[in-house]
Amino acid sequence: MAETPTRIRLRSPRLVRVPALVLCATLLGTSGCGGGEPRVPVTPDPVDTGLHLPIEDYLLTGKQAKDLADARMVLALSCLDRFDIERPLIPKPRTSFRPGDTSIVVNPARRYGVLDPEVVSRYGYHPEPGTYPDLTTSAEPELTRTAALVLHGDEEHPDRRVRVHGRTVPDGGCLGEAQRRLGGRPGVYGDSSLAAELNVNSFAVTRDDPRVRAAIDAWSACMRVAGHPQTDPLEALGQGKPSVRPTATRQEIAVATADLACKRSTRLAAVWAQAEREYQEAAIRAKSDEFAQITVDLATQVSRAEAALDR
Repeated sequence: MAETPTRIRLRSPRLVRVPALVLCATLLGTSGCGGGEPRVPVTPDPVDTGLHLPIEDYLLTGKQAKDLADARMVLALSCLDRFDIERPLIPKPRTSFRPGDTSIVVNPARRYGVLDPEVVSRYGYHPEPGTYPDLTTSAEPELTRTAALVLHGDEEHPDRRVRVHGRTVPDGGCLGEAQRRLGGRPGVYGDSSLAAELNVNSFAVTRDDPRVRAAIDAWSACMRVAGHPQTDPLEALGQGKPSVRPTATRQEIAVATADLACKRSTRLAAVWAQAEREYQEAAIRAKSDEFAQITVDLATQVSRAEAALDR
């Protein structure tokens, strides 16, 4: 009797935990203020819309991360063929996603809150559709128990050798085998934990930098003048969560517009980014050998992913 497919999550490899504050800034989201809103002086700061941090050179871009994940699946499904198991149907994502050439976890365009005037004028604090993967839904394939065992390995007894249809299942299943083929070195797959941690730590530590604190205070004072009292430039991003509100309201756009104007007049993003650059550059110099190896590992993964995808 044929196995009945069961909906089983096709798990991704372990991810580095990111504090909620940083995750919010990363994943969630000008016309002038309308009506009787007080006018806010704007001093355009070109740095705000073209921020680049040193750590970006040691993390996968959005496109590279997607290619790596796609290559992992291609190799895993090829491995599944060796066990004479029918490939599962992978549902299409429920929302479109256009990965870019910057790291999603760094995301300088929203790291310090909203910064893009065109996006703000249309979407307020909400991110532009398609610029981030939808983390609220997932398209999961239906797998038989046998297919799940071959793909993931025996997770309850990882040291046990499992045979399916006369063949030994690789350590970690076909997905584990695929990651090893792409990584090139044991334990290497995706972003380095060292680089990911520096990305998180530099953001958190520099928030208390005197220059950043002064810029935040100036931004807060500007927002009070604009009629939108705020003390935290990242807290308002919560309004852009689809789970809170699917689309931006006129009020949200008005607040976000004032927010952006105050960021530019106080140069908040530029000041914070400079503090982070200094912190990151010092940390990278202190572990130059480790970061040099990260560069090699990323290049290996990108090259092998392109080969697996026949590019």
